[in-house]
Amino acid sequence: MSKAARRSARERLREEQRRQAERQRRRRRLLLIVAPIAVIVLVVGAGVAVQALRNRGSEFEGRTPPATLLDNGSIKLAAQGATASTPVIDVYEDFQCPACKEFERINGGRLKELAAERKAVVVYHPVAIIDERSIRSGSAARCAADAGKFIEYHDILYGNQPPEAGGQGFTAEDLKRYGAQAGLKGEKFAQCVESVRYRQEVLQRTQQISTRYQQQTGQGFSTPTVYLNDQPLDSGVLFSADAFDNAVQEATKEEKK
Repeated sequence: MSKAARRSARERLREEQRRQAERQRRRRRLLLIVAPIAVIVLVVGAGVAVQALRNRGSEFEGRTPPATLLDNGSIKLAAQGATASTPVIDVYEDFQCPACKEFERINGGRLKELAAERKAVVVYHPVAIIDERSIRSGSAARCAADAGKFIEYHDILYGNQPPEAGGQGFTAEDLKRYGAQAGLKGEKFAQCVESVRYRQEVLQRTQQISTRYQQQTGQGFSTPTVYLNDQPLDSGVLFSADAFDNAVQEATKEEKK
């Protein structure tokens, strides 16, 4: 590929990331508009159940099944005994994305539980649509996966997600410190983080899912995006614990037919 072609490709990628970030901001503004309405409904007594669902988080205290690093750099969470008919949940997430953190709060524990109980195979795909911090954290999570600590590191990243505004946080020093909390204290992990070794892998995955999602839905890609058996789930499903559970149960029924 010529220098001009590479430059053109980089420019297209930057423009696509800019568009994705704008879509993410629009989604966040929508959430800010919807939240006060939900509170008003609660006050008049008609939305008690809705608010309860909105505030419900998920935790899993059982034994998390093994996380397997796939050839493409994604991470599969699956218990022994999962079969070809077990529903597959693909999670495309940006560790700097506030909506991703909310999805994790609502459904993160449930994903681990579904995998542990062989009710689903969960595949995590770190992507980057917000800014450079998305790339650094996504690459660092991949470094953690190399050492068999992806899930631990994944949870610590969300627990320490910096504010989106201002561009602060998720520095190399931050990411190495979070690694130490996950038990990653060696020089190999530190070098992997400092060099942002998996930058291109994260960017390439982002471009691939962006293209796929656009072709499949006719809409722009944003995070979190979750596929259930290769079909994207609506945002309304992602941010409701019951709706998410119901979607997985329906997928299980379909696979058993």
